[in-house]
Amino acid sequence: MSPKPIPDFDWGEVDAARLKVDGASLVRPSGAFTAAEYATKYKFSRSGSKDSLIKLVKAGVIEKIEAFPASYYRVVKLPIK
Repeated sequence: MSPKPIPDFDWGEVDAARLKVDGASLVRPSGAFTAAEYATKYKFSRSGSKDSLIKLVKAGVIEKIEAFPASYYRVVKLPIK
C-alpha cells in the first residue's frame, strides 16, 4: 500500500479563501452549541428545541450566533448580583 500524498499547500489558505468568498465560518464560536445538540441533551424534537431556544434568546439568557453554514447558541454571561 503506497503512502497518501501530502498536499503541497496550506489548508489555512483555503479556509481564508472560503471566508472571503462565502463567509463560511469554519470554527465553532467559543462556548457555543447547535440546536441539534440542545435537542439531544434535553430530549426535544428538532422543532421543539428551536422553539425553546427562541424563547431563551428573547429572554436574553441565550444569544444566537449566525456563523454560516450553521447557527450556534451560547449562554449570555449575566452580571452576578
